[in-house]
Amino acid sequence: MGRPNPDRVSLRVRYEKGRTVADMAREGWEVISCCEHCGLMMLVDLKLIAFVSGPNVSLWNRKARCRRLLCQGVVTFHAKAPGMSGHEPLTIDPRVRDDRPSWIERRLADQAKRGHPKGS
Repeated sequence: MGRPNPDRVSLRVRYEKGRTVADMAREGWEVISCCEHCGLMMLVDLKLIAFVSGPNVSLWNRKARCRRLLCQGVVTFHAKAPGMSGHEPLTIDPRVRDDRPSWIERRLADQAKRGHPKGS
């Protein structure tokens, strides 16, 4: 009677343990992408995202283009933390600010470090 059933704990409560893709991979989260247009669902490789985009990338409140050929849809990310029976959308209160730079801001900063002009 001391602790709540892990399946009943909302994903939003677990936000601090899975803030970035590196945190999610370390904690053993399972993330899927779901296309709002064609319905394609795919398992997300968190370690690959951390390798390509950096370990501090967050999937919370993010969308991406669908990977299916000729689909113009957008995918949303859903996650299942250890102990949960199903996936929940990776959305958090929009009033919580995320001050980390977006991928384009990181790319432009990286190009500026290397001496490349913007947009090249």
